[in-house]
Amino acid sequence: MEKVKIMKKSLLKFLLPMTIVLTLLSCTINEDDEDVGTEVDLPNELHMFEQEMNPEYDSRTKALDVIFNPDELGKIILVFDRSEWNKHLDYCDLELHHEENVVAKGFYFAKDNKEWFFKDIGFRIRGNTSRIRPQDFIGKYVPAHFALDFEEWLTKEDDADKKEKKLAGAAKGLILKRFKDDPTYSREIYGYNMFRQNGIWIAPRAAYTRLIIQIQEADGSYETINYGVYAMIEEVKKQFLKERTTPESGGNLTSNKGNLWKLSWPSDFKNIDANSIGEESSKKITDTNGNVTGIKVQSFPYDFKSGGLFEEAKTQLIDFINELNALPNCKDGNNDEADIATIKDFYTNKMDGDLFLRTYAVNVILGMWDDYWINNNNFYFYFDTNGKAYFIPYDYDNVLGVNGIGIDSAKHNPLEWGSLSDGNRPLIQKILQVPEYMEAYKSYLDKFSNEDSYFDDDESITRIKKWHEMIKPYIYGNKLNYDFEQPNTDRYCGVYKEIADFPADWGNPYKEYKLYTSGNMNYFTVRQNTIKQYLNKSSELILTLNAGDGYFYQSQSNYQIKSYAFTFKKGDSLQKILDANGFNGWTYWYNNDDKSFLFGYEENGIFYYPDWFCDEEGNWVDEYQTFTTSTVLGSIYRRFYNVTFDLNGGTYQGSTNSVKKLVPEVYYLKNFAFTPTIEGKAFWGWTLTPDGDDYVSRMPSEDITVYAKWEEADEF
Repeated sequence: MEKVKIMKKSLLKFLLPMTIVLTLLSCTINEDDEDVGTEVDLPNELHMFEQEMNPEYDSRTKALDVIFNPDELGKIILVFDRSEWNKHLDYCDLELHHEENVVAKGFYFAKDNKEWFFKDIGFRIRGNTSRIRPQDFIGKYVPAHFALDFEEWLTKEDDADKKEKKLAGAAKGLILKRFKDDPTYSREIYGYNMFRQNGIWIAPRAAYTRLIIQIQEADGSYETINYGVYAMIEEVKKQFLKERTTPESGGNLTSNKGNLWKLSWPSDFKNIDANSIGEESSKKITDTNGNVTGIKVQSFPYDFKSGGLFEEAKTQLIDFINELNALPNCKDGNNDEADIATIKDFYTNKMDGDLFLRTYAVNVILGMWDDYWINNNNFYFYFDTNGKAYFIPYDYDNVLGVNGIGIDSAKHNPLEWGSLSDGNRPLIQKILQVPEYMEAYKSYLDKFSNEDSYFDDDESITRIKKWHEMIKPYIYGNKLNYDFEQPNTDRYCGVYKEIADFPADWGNPYKEYKLYTSGNMNYFTVRQNTIKQYLNKSSELILTLNAGDGYFYQSQSNYQIKSYAFTFKKGDSLQKILDANGFNGWTYWYNNDDKSFLFGYEENGIFYYPDWFCDEEGNWVDEYQTFTTSTVLGSIYRRFYNVTFDLNGGTYQGSTNSVKKLVPEVYYLKNFAFTPTIEGKAFWGWTLTPDGDDYVSRMPSEDITVYAKWEEADEF
């Protein structure tokens, strides 16, 4: 706010340093350079000074809403000296996960028919598993995630009017994310904006921007690189929190001076120890001459980002988690009124429980699997000075039909989203044990996914198509290496050269959900119908097969799938439902050679298989049972036992050694056995003793050794 006022009354004071930046920006764009697409020309210096510089808005909220308007494409130009760009590459080579900023000497942003300019801002790569070097080793540039910090290089010696450097007086920095693994160029933008459209003020904002990088060589010439279209995301820091304290934002935070945590895998809010809590750091290591020889990075699942003293914040977090886990367990029909009241009291006084429920309803509708409930990952947690904690959703590139665990996220049960995990997520599970809160959660699922919502399939298709019309001319950059793979890592660019309607090639090997193509494979359509079915608002019903302690195994992948869901008509039998869906995973399959199950699990070296399905009360369900309501089936497991087949002097496949196999209990041994041979004798069966008549038919519940029984050939 102060900066603009000073600029208005003291333009001459500002003119000289700003002229340097503007000159850099104005002279480096080549309108004929096809690499930067169309309409990349910057106004000349005179034109810039004819307008208001760094314009402001009436409030921080209004400014942010303009900057992050997803229906208007922004444009960012960053200017570097080659030496500074190379310094950043050197940091990447020393430690890819460094947090070291370099200087971008020029920053330009255009949107809403306005322009903003800064000089000397902080720039670095960012990301976790998706972090990559922004230039390959033969000179081509690579789409990477970036972070910008406008105030990184401000010092105490700076003039008073430069102690704040915020975009439109509102944003201290920006996150720039490439559209990794998303050929629709829409998932991240859609996800964040769905939160905002449903009044979830705690969620970050997101919008589209073009990104152009210019690098000045030692001889004064420039190289211009079109980095294509990026997702521009509001960073979760103190400035983010401050805006949520204002009435215009719709938020009700008291202050931005509370304790902010960033949570990543495995932050389950249950198993916590001192080694998992800390402050992320990136420290340069230098030699005696001051040369940087290494970078030491330290990170933590529970990462303290800002607030008061660390030790006090750590104690606050641990106390919260301990109190959460001490809450009564009210599932399985245990609805003691006092216990319910205790849980309600916690979510009333320690959190904004209603906001949390609304947040998670949107989260599950979007199909966000890389979240807290499933993957103990990707969220912020803020302890306000009013004593309440707030859950902040984060990182929405893997939604709307994309997942990393092989499930059908469009059809999965929204009431038991965490059944895909080990189920140990007390922050969400405890609140849903309260009937009142569960009903509220259901109501939000219904409200946020129905035909009148932001999520409506027809409106969503139209919205995404309009976004595509806006960004399509600017996606491709001919100086970019789209096939880049980071050496010695599994990190790759993952950016598509053109828009296409399918999920990431790794993201769902069984269902290729569409986003802007209508029909029975459109994610919005299928998810809407699924939620209706689970809320009993549809004529179609759903049968869910839960693997429980085990998992469904797909031989064509390494995914361990926890659940399958099928639609069916009232009165259908289990066999009819399974046959109609081409599903043969209701029985186990085990291969002794590669120890791979279709349906089962391993624990402490012991293998288990499902004997048959059962209902929620543990009653057996056979293939002839019919269903009149949506139903969830589990499985009762039996174990495999080790069987040593002693050939007792015979041979099998040219070998005289014993053969070892795993055999399921109660099954007939002959189904897993084989026929050895011996010259002059006939194989008679398997016995418990070498020369006995104690033949083994059905498997006992123990590891055993069995012996080949031989009889003279003529007797046989």
